Amino acid sequence: KAVQYVWTKDIPAGMFGSSPYTKNVKILVLRSGEELDWQKETRDIKSDYEMLFGEKLDKDISAVAFMSDSDSTATEVIAYYSNFEIGHLGRDE
Repeated sequence: KAVQYVWTKDIPAGMFGSSPYTKNVKILVLRSGEELDWQKETRDIKSDYEMLFGEKLDKDISAVAFMSDSDSTATEVIAYYSNFEIGHLGRDE
């Protein structure tokens, strides 16, 4: 199962749903509209997973991918990624 975070031009931030291709991918819109400046995103992936799938995440996260595409919308995309920090939030559970 996977959580897919997206920025989109037309769908309001905060909207979420299932991928049209598989029920094992949930999509969460983080931002809407065009951004021209660098943006910082901070997410609690575990909490997002549990909200989107309605179940506890009982395994470690095994992969993170960063992608930019627009093939589903027949538009163009340019994206730059920098300074990733992925780690534990410091909460013991």
